[in-house]
Amino acid sequence: MLRQPTILLFVCFISCLQAKAQLYPFVNYTPRDGLVGNKVRFISQDSKGKLYFGTTNGLSIYDGSRFTNYTTENGLATDLVNGVMEIGDDSVLVVLNSHNLQYIHNSTVRNVFLKDSMCPVINQFIRCSNGQYYAIAD
Repeated sequence: MLRQPTILLFVCFISCLQAKAQLYPFVNYTPRDGLVGNKVRFISQDSKGKLYFGTTNGLSIYDGSRFTNYTTENGLATDLVNGVMEIGDDSVLVVLNSHNLQYIHNSTVRNVFLKDSMCPVINQFIRCSNGQYYAIAD
């Protein structure tokens, strides 16, 4: 009679040892590591593996070893970035929280000039299955 509870207790003890939680290798980036700001609004990745961090202080691009930061000092119209969209080799469309649309090509910030020169505040770009892009705006 005493043998069955002892075996049951032993089995429970063994199963508890094997039920450890798995630890994932997360990396936390801060401004000390080169990130432009703490308040990250979005994270995106392009086809080459670069990570884009849109913050309230600008845009940070991480290539796997270092950050490249873009702010109003580097040519952005505003520091508040809503999103990015890859538009070609080494070219990224930057969606700002302003009436400007800009892109980064070969590490240089440039403006996009539209036909009617009217650009609403774009919050996000969406790519549909047919390849067309749509902008969600204010």
